[in-house]
Amino acid sequence: MGGADAGTKRLRQAVLDPMRAALRAMGTGTVVTVLAAIGTLACGSGGGTPEYELRVPSPEADTPASEPDAQTTPEATAAGATPSPTRTVTPTPTPTPTAAPTPVPTLPAGAPFPRQMQLTEVFANRDFAQPLAAFPWPTGGLAVADRLGEINVHLPRRQPRLVLKLDTASGGELGLVSALLDPKFETRSYLYLYYYPIEEASAGSVVGKVSRFPVVNGFVVRDAELVIMAIPQVETLHNGGALRFGPDGMLYLGLGDSERPRDAQILNNLRGKIIRIDVREATEEEPYRIPPDNPFLGVEGARAEIWAYGLHNPWRMSFAENGVLVVGDAGHTTEEVSAATAGANLGWPIFEGFACSDEPSACDALEEVTMPLVTYGRDQGCAIVGGEFPYLFADSCTGRIWALEADPEAETGWSMRELAQTTDLRILSFASGEEGNVLVLTADGPILRLEPVAE
Repeated sequence: MGGADAGTKRLRQAVLDPMRAALRAMGTGTVVTVLAAIGTLACGSGGGTPEYELRVPSPEADTPASEPDAQTTPEATAAGATPSPTRTVTPTPTPTPTAAPTPVPTLPAGAPFPRQMQLTEVFANRDFAQPLAAFPWPTGGLAVADRLGEINVHLPRRQPRLVLKLDTASGGELGLVSALLDPKFETRSYLYLYYYPIEEASAGSVVGKVSRFPVVNGFVVRDAELVIMAIPQVETLHNGGALRFGPDGMLYLGLGDSERPRDAQILNNLRGKIIRIDVREATEEEPYRIPPDNPFLGVEGARAEIWAYGLHNPWRMSFAENGVLVVGDAGHTTEEVSAATAGANLGWPIFEGFACSDEPSACDALEEVTMPLVTYGRDQGCAIVGGEFPYLFADSCTGRIWALEADPEAETGWSMRELAQTTDLRILSFASGEEGNVLVLTADGPILRLEPVAE
């Protein structure tokens, strides 16, 4: 492995870096995607491996990827961690008993993505380490939050401006995981983060914090942090971490099972759940409130913060126009895109994908379960990254990007169509740019813009 790495480094220094610099010298927006109809980027006449290759398949292309490690997650991949083993879940042979399925929530079909898409660099000559969130900054530019705890504001042809630096833990899925501005920023100028502070990790604890920070004159006031929730975890993997504000103004947070699969079905803890809280009037005395319409409020033995349950590792999620929450749940052997509603049970670990993965009696015992909209297995990837609407999603291990599209012929009414693939880049997250376009955040590479090919 060491010799191969050294050879790759020499190849990059001699061929790839000069080529990449020449491409970037053309300026921001230079298309580094080479469409399948034209061919792929090659490194010299010797046929070497490119530093990264971006391709858009033809509508018929559907080449399966090599089988990756079933235990990989996008977060652990980015952090270079070796995933810890989880309880083996063996799907039972078909046909399997099934619980009564919950009707699939109605989603707007939306306009389909164009057949030909391309990926272009947003910032010329600029790579990013582990960007996990990005969003337009109030004073201009694109704020990029990375796992190391930094948030920098980027503008073309200018040096990045650091607006926040936190001391975060490292390893596994730790660090700064999610960041977003208050949806009413004009009147509530706050930044919300979900991160793992180094203090607790140094003491041997795995604690994720949901915190609020004021933003003043374009800078984050670090010393004015208000901790909304401190959530103990068991392990450093499978902890989710997607913060989202819903159209109802409530704050949602997706949490994984922290390598305790059975906890996802138990309502007295937050593992394997999506929680929903009201932070609009947060104070030190009352950092959050429970919305009165939360489905488990007043249920004996249940955490009132829970909004949906039965998830493995909801790394990223987003809201459709009609308020339905669509979740990319990184699985054990199957990756899922599911639509979650109040009180929904998404089935894990009793079900994975559409199959019963437990004893038949356990599957029969579930009164109802929300089945996925679409799934894919280890022949196509190993760690789903949920995206933005119109809904798209990706696999962190293979770099494939798909669109979720209405399909009246599919049993669920939905199917997936491949849009593009970043062969040698690991996709960590999606974001919306300043013009509302879709951005692709990659580990140790550029931030890319997904856009139609000009005709």
